[in-house]
Amino acid sequence: MASVSSRVSPAHLSDARASLRACRLCPRACGTDRTISKNGAFCRLDVRATVYRELLSLGEEPAISPTWLVDLGGCSLRCLFCSEWQHVVQPEAAPAQVLDQTWFLPRLQQRRRQGARTLSFVGGDPTPSLVAVLEVLATVPDADWLPVVWNCNGWLSDTARALLAPVVDTWLVDVKFGNPQCAQRLAGVDGALDALEVTRTLEFARSRGLRLRHLALPGHLDCCTRPVLERLARDYPEVPLNVMPHYLPLGPARTHRLPHAPELQRLLSAAEQVSLVSWQAQWTHAK
Repeated sequence: MASVSSRVSPAHLSDARASLRACRLCPRACGTDRTISKNGAFCRLDVRATVYRELLSLGEEPAISPTWLVDLGGCSLRCLFCSEWQHVVQPEAAPAQVLDQTWFLPRLQQRRRQGARTLSFVGGDPTPSLVAVLEVLATVPDADWLPVVWNCNGWLSDTARALLAPVVDTWLVDVKFGNPQCAQRLAGVDGALDALEVTRTLEFARSRGLRLRHLALPGHLDCCTRPVLERLARDYPEVPLNVMPHYLPLGPARTHRLPHAPELQRLLSAAEQVSLVSWQAQWTHAK
């Protein structure tokens, strides 16, 4: 595929493709040769990316709206409260569409005409699909380029961060957990590794248009939300943060019994909502 965008050179694409031969794009570092097969890949993806939804969204943060949201299948986490669970664990399930130039470029033109100011890759998590994303972005003429928002969980390797650096204009990182135990219990990740890699991503993105999100989970305000808010107010006071208070039990939290995480199967209580409002006010004042 010939490179058109000045942001994605042929050499850059070559490096990106090579990274899939023993994939370590996320910290799981499975080492699967995704150019051959998805077997052994935690994300359940081969060299292709799959799009299960796309839309022009007016509901994101004002700085990036209206944005063309491109939802990609697959993920490096397994959050029990994931609203996109089906597309995380079955990235090729209907209505999945392979992300390629033929599909991408006409829709880019359409969404630009409709007023899109930015292009947001999300999921799932877009990081396992970054090579296919770079492939299609390489075909976008500079005159048609939209600023790219990478809406991710922060679980990137140094390789992934370096590959994305030339194309991402805004890093929108969802900081989920306030301690290693909750990361392990609710998302199936090594909690210490989670904290380390998310911190590395935040530091990498800090001077590259970083924005933050945090979803408040029922039963996790003291162990996750409060530590996250305090940490971000202390270490990233200049970075915008969107605290999301409207949790709904989705994914396994809606469809499965979760004896090890029953708190996820309810809404935030009235007392939790009051505490969250108070902590948000304190965090805003601290900034």
